[in-house]
Amino acid sequence: MPPLAAELASEVAALLAAETGSADLAFVRQRDTVYFSRRADELRSAPVVLIQGICAALPRDAHFILRNQILATREPGPFALGMVKVAAKRLRVVAPAAAPRPGALEAAGLRCREVLSAEPPLLSLPSVPDAGAPATEWLRFSRSLIGPVDEERPLHARDRRVGAALVAPSGELLAAAANTNGADRTRHAELNALLAHWQRRRERLPRGARLYVTLRPCRMCAGLVWELAAAPGSVLVHFEEDDPGPAARETILHPGSALRRRFARSADELAAPGCFQVSRPAVLA
Repeated sequence: MPPLAAELASEVAALLAAETGSADLAFVRQRDTVYFSRRADELRSAPVVLIQGICAALPRDAHFILRNQILATREPGPFALGMVKVAAKRLRVVAPAAAPRPGALEAAGLRCREVLSAEPPLLSLPSVPDAGAPATEWLRFSRSLIGPVDEERPLHARDRRVGAALVAPSGELLAAAANTNGADRTRHAELNALLAHWQRRRERLPRGARLYVTLRPCRMCAGLVWELAAAPGSVLVHFEEDDPGPAARETILHPGSALRRRFARSADELAAPGCFQVSRPAVLA
């Protein structure tokens, strides 16, 4: 489906802003419906809410809806850009029209539907390593979160076998999760754990917090780690297996990447370490 014409897109942005009172909006057209979302909080911007909300509320149609161009009224951060890479196709920033025509939506035969934020699934956790446990033990714990393969599902609908644990500098477990991306492509293990922590505590991650994940994070999850850190670049990520796929290349957690150069605000952030691969001991195999 062709994207909204530039003039109409600006008018839609202005009309939605007036209706919602929000300056941070994202919307996408599918046939005669404009699906839109507003920013949920300081972490979940409008494009994030839109993509996750569509995946959760319209799982059968999400792939087709999100192949259309997403329009946003604010420049996206690394988290939103990564989510577009993982679960959508493209995003363009549009400025709201100064004087939208009354009835512009009706004249174009369009109706609007708001999409709300979706909450991450919660796990019942197995026994947790001691506070001083080494990285290999936390990675063992992360792998223990992964459930059995659901052989009745087709391959494309199965959850990728990844687990993640978020740990405070003190060694306290903050959150843990497994991938649930079989039905919702955004629901990676890291994202589930990080958002669960955010929704429970509404606190950014302190310097020295650690994320233990069985697979190198993709651009979306790396962007979320960066944005959720109280000091971007100060959360250490330990992973077990490399991911050769394009979504995990040159993420914001890679020092020197284009994303790091774009979003780093200081020399410290530019030079901050990224991910550390931890070899799996033979006893863990």
